[in-house]
Amino acid sequence: MLKRFVPIVAAATLIAMPAGPALASSHRADGRGPAARPSRHVPGAPAASAATSVPNLPAAAGRPTGVVWQRGQAARPAAGNMQYHGGPVQRGPQVYIVLWGSWWDCSGSGCTNPGSGHGDAVESYLFNYWHGVGTATDGLVQVNSQYGDASGGHPAFGSGVWGTACGSDGNNNCGWVADQQDPPQSPTVGDIAGAALWGADYFGVTGDSNVQIIVVSPKGIHPDGFPNSGFCAWHSSTTDAFGNVVAYTNMPFLPDAGSACDAAGSMDGWSVVGGHEFSETVTDPELTAWCGGNTASCSGSSAEIGDLCAWTNLFTEPLVTGSFVQQPLWDNSTGSCQDAFRGPIRSFNHRGKCVDDHHSSTANGTKVDIYGCNGTRAQTWASFPDRSLRRYGGYGHADTGKCLDIAGKHSSNGTKVDLWTCTGGWNQKWLYRPGSHEWYNPHSSKCLEDPSGNLTNGTQLKTWACNGHSDEVWTNV
Repeated sequence: MLKRFVPIVAAATLIAMPAGPALASSHRADGRGPAARPSRHVPGAPAASAATSVPNLPAAAGRPTGVVWQRGQAARPAAGNMQYHGGPVQRGPQVYIVLWGSWWDCSGSGCTNPGSGHGDAVESYLFNYWHGVGTATDGLVQVNSQYGDASGGHPAFGSGVWGTACGSDGNNNCGWVADQQDPPQSPTVGDIAGAALWGADYFGVTGDSNVQIIVVSPKGIHPDGFPNSGFCAWHSSTTDAFGNVVAYTNMPFLPDAGSACDAAGSMDGWSVVGGHEFSETVTDPELTAWCGGNTASCSGSSAEIGDLCAWTNLFTEPLVTGSFVQQPLWDNSTGSCQDAFRGPIRSFNHRGKCVDDHHSSTANGTKVDIYGCNGTRAQTWASFPDRSLRRYGGYGHADTGKCLDIAGKHSSNGTKVDLWTCTGGWNQKWLYRPGSHEWYNPHSSKCLEDPSGNLTNGTQLKTWACNGHSDEVWTNV
């Protein structure tokens, strides 16, 4: 769910927040001077940044009109397809994490604010989850790819979404950072937007339309009234003094809400809620792109790509960095919640014939043929970020690990197409060309073909020089 757009005060310089409490990670409880920095067990844990000036934005009045509600706090909006309202989408999204405050770099008895509440465990989970999102095995993010913008761009995935830019302070923080100036006890919307602007400036990504900043508050802090306000998280956007737009998410410390945000005794809420807000930011970063309803803007909408499926049909998705609980996303092509962009591939001119996994076998070498459409999984294909077409394995099991494959990596006309374990090789890369309705293999410059237009059930498909004939035109998944 989203939050309203928060503008910065129109001024030539940013106003610094008043100095906050002393940094807990640099002061001992007994007042005897700096404490030794504890060893970290988090992969690539961010170093402490220097205390910095955070822009102090005006707090927005009133409660949000749309949030990711805690379980049982609000009913999901009525089902209905997303409508486009003219704004941009994020074509190559990158996530940057701001761990807000010194609590995140403090653990042990020597700190004034010990790292209770499993702060290190949360950091590890966030590190692993966000390093897996958008990579080759993430079918869920492909649901985003159908939502383009007015300039013809579509979200694309494959190499992951973890931010690649590093801070310039010598601490080698890349993609995330900890220990800025401590947040107030109850940060306002303006405070949270200011922390996001600080993060964008720290990484030098201000003005990059593909960037989203996740501001993660520490344990015991109440951003925008959390947890009593009934939400788990929200996303919004703000501008700096120069008009640069920054998309960001307010991510409170979810265990403070217990099971209401699915984070009591487990880490699942961090991926369920985080994935929800990520996809909504991808498809509606400035609150002007995709949401339900015919409105001039999505600001205040309670019906974005994640909202219609919130807390329903949670499933475990295997990513390259581990397995994580996720929620599905709204798929306009089917008018339902889905875990991948998937469906049958039909002959464009003979819609009763489909691309088929022969006898529903997933054994290597199984021929891929043409067959009468029957709605089974054998004829259901999922589009993945690495441009593979994978045999769909059912809800919550989108990735069977079996790909539409050009046999033997041959690029000659007439090479047969089969099913094979996904390898990432060129012979398993497919690009759908909507203008010509072709499934195209870029390396061989060949197209998927029903040989001689033979519609007999069981005819094995092949690749052939693209020619635009009816035996090479197909629907998308």
